[in-house]
Amino acid sequence: MYRLQKIAEICCRQQMLDCRQKISSNRLYFVVYFFTYPFNYMKKISFIFILSTLFGCLLFSASPPVEDHTSFTIIKSKQTLKFYITDDRLFAELNTVEKVRCNSKTGGTYQKAVYFDNSSEIVKIIVNNRSGKYVITNDFPTDEIFHSDSKMAYVQHIFTQKSVEAEFQTTKLYKDFKLIDLLKFQHHNYEVLVSEIEIEIPSWLECEIKKFNFDQSKISETTTNNKGDITYLYKYSNIPARKSYKAEPDYRKYTPHIILLPAYMTHKDKKLMLLPDISHLYQWYNGLTKRTGNDVSQLKPLVESLIKDKNTNEEKIKAIYYYVQDHIKYIAFEHGIMAFKPESCQNVLHNKFGDCKGMANLTKEMLILAGIDARLTWLGTAGIPYNYDLPSLYADNHMICTVVDGDKYLFLDPTEKNNDLGDYADRIQGREVLIQNGDEYIRTIIPKQHADEHEISEHVQLTLENDVLAGKGSMMFKGNQKSELVSLLQAVSEKERTEAIEKYIGGRNKNILLKVSKSEMPPRDLDHVIDFMIKIDNQIINDTKEKYISMEYENILSSLTPEKERKIPFKINQRFYKKYTAELSIPEGYTLTYLPEKYEVSNMMGDFSFHYKQSGNKIFYEKKIHVKEMEIEPEHFENWNTFMSGLKNFYNEQIILEKQ
Repeated sequence: MYRLQKIAEICCRQQMLDCRQKISSNRLYFVVYFFTYPFNYMKKISFIFILSTLFGCLLFSASPPVEDHTSFTIIKSKQTLKFYITDDRLFAELNTVEKVRCNSKTGGTYQKAVYFDNSSEIVKIIVNNRSGKYVITNDFPTDEIFHSDSKMAYVQHIFTQKSVEAEFQTTKLYKDFKLIDLLKFQHHNYEVLVSEIEIEIPSWLECEIKKFNFDQSKISETTTNNKGDITYLYKYSNIPARKSYKAEPDYRKYTPHIILLPAYMTHKDKKLMLLPDISHLYQWYNGLTKRTGNDVSQLKPLVESLIKDKNTNEEKIKAIYYYVQDHIKYIAFEHGIMAFKPESCQNVLHNKFGDCKGMANLTKEMLILAGIDARLTWLGTAGIPYNYDLPSLYADNHMICTVVDGDKYLFLDPTEKNNDLGDYADRIQGREVLIQNGDEYIRTIIPKQHADEHEISEHVQLTLENDVLAGKGSMMFKGNQKSELVSLLQAVSEKERTEAIEKYIGGRNKNILLKVSKSEMPPRDLDHVIDFMIKIDNQIINDTKEKYISMEYENILSSLTPEKERKIPFKINQRFYKKYTAELSIPEGYTLTYLPEKYEVSNMMGDFSFHYKQSGNKIFYEKKIHVKEMEIEPEHFENWNTFMSGLKNFYNEQIILEKQ
């Protein structure tokens, strides 16, 4: 949604540039790498899910391509940020000097890039004390998915041999203090020997320097005072080349960085307010909503037709919410002030598309016409590591609509195209929000919903047919699991729905032959059940008198194993709750001689239970998998890997039947 989210994410695009030349010939390769990063997070996560369900219901992002991070070394990088006043406005200027050494025997091409938009400009790019001829390009494709004013200025320098050094200097001007980049020590994947960040705070400016993740690194800090002008110098040495991992979270959750919070400035003997606290951030946001130019008269005929036969507020809310979900296409828009200001409700309705702000604004105005108290609401989704203790545009990246009924809140996110009323996507559950309340605001948290509201439950009845497990089953989808299934089906043609569902249920297992009885779109406000016939090969090993049988064919969670050397969190794309029961009829002439022992664990990530039991001539296999959190923190890797080791051992266990 917001420009500062975009600016933050821009910082990792340089890392993409470092490998873009290597992967440009392989488009699929690039797509997988692109989705490892959080660009336009709220839209891309749905596509990640579609890809992953089609290829095995992965719970984490695809692994990035292997990159060579040793081609260059950053000998020294120094960033210097200064403030000044022009035309009674606060400006900032960031000067960067970067000395680079080539490590490749055959030389190589180094690309230095600086990102900017309409609120900033590139003053200069200099290479080896000569003005570089840099290229300016738009970094975002539109394709009716993303419209942005983000641009990239870059220069390429060719190193002809090993050990040659070059110096790059850039100057970037910020014309809006609210949009100053966050500052970090490593802008490339390459090793950095020395990285310095210098911030000069003049005596007339009150500005907090907010530091994040400094405790995880050896960063020195020195302060000098020159007649009230204070200079802060932060130094970080011997930063290793960055490794790429599967399932990486937003880099701001683990990388040392700084956010600047200008609060007040004194100018012409007056103390001027900038952005001192969350109240003033809200006032700026809310002020923009008053300038949308809403003309609700153009909505009235539609609202009246939608609610004419609706008797309760819930029915009216559903009619309006589902209309916006179904008829307004989501297109992210990050251009100028429109990165923060909602589009007018009538324009969104007329155009049949809008970003999260425009869709929330349309939903709000339609609900108000229906007599419902609806408010615009700001929040940062699950990828954002900050809350509203931080009075900064970095604190959020999304807008939704909230229905207020006394002290009760119903949150509506029309960008979640297939969510039923009352279902909250994982990315907004547990997130702090600011709800419109006139000149004030309501600060609260979207509740985390109970697991069984978003569960998958599956029951399978199996028999042995010529050493193949065969039978029938049913799978029920609730809440977010149902909405993700709808997203999957919407991504394919009607003729392909059956195959898509069969791949989803069967995963990547080539030993599974599965046929579903129906493939229609799941209905609104109801759980969705799919019945199927199933045959599973290669689950049985025959000995002279014994059959060794595995009733486990999904191996859920088995790939969620952090790398041994990993020091950053392991991201899981969604919370997950599945209940599974399979029953196997013991064939005539056989008796059960061995059942695997129960495996049950509760840990920081969730609750997990796997066990077999016998009842009469049937064997039951039951498992419950409840992933409660969306990230595994490094301090929990050891415990998690111990759990995973035990789980893999359990998955390898087999039932033993002996012939009488």
